[in-house]
Amino acid sequence: MTKKAAVWKRLLPHLSQIEQPLAPLPPSKAYNMRNLTAHDMELVVSRALSYDSAWKKGVVKPFSHFGGLAFHKVSDMALLPGGHFLVTSIEYHDHEFGDMHVIHLWCMQHPATNRPAVIAYRCTESPPYGLTAKYMTINGEKGIAVGFMRKKNKEATDKRKV
Repeated sequence: MTKKAAVWKRLLPHLSQIEQPLAPLPPSKAYNMRNLTAHDMELVVSRALSYDSAWKKGVVKPFSHFGGLAFHKVSDMALLPGGHFLVTSIEYHDHEFGDMHVIHLWCMQHPATNRPAVIAYRCTESPPYGLTAKYMTINGEKGIAVGFMRKKNKEATDKRKV
């Protein structure tokens, strides 16, 4: 197509026939509208047009499948804007430690493997509920903030699940 980012940026306001909003981009310098390369802008526009066309025809199909989470019970998920990161709450049974609850942060297209990979995890004492995640600046550091609720029983003998 074209190698000029300015052409793609000028094309965006004229895409009024698209019923779906453009996919949100992660709030980083690399994905700032001003800093997007021609290739990135071409991807945003072409994906928006093809998705809108498929949506209107009623034939929306997944781009790819990933079965890496099928080994454990995924109890909750949160996808960050832009689709680059996914946060999951996973339950699994360990023979040595019993039931475990872990929050995983996935990079959906890891640069080393070019496929989803866990880049951080954290064990929790009890099952996390209402998992949320967002980009946030904390003490001047840009990062991902993950929030969840948990239930802690008053008595240690009470093992009821919510």
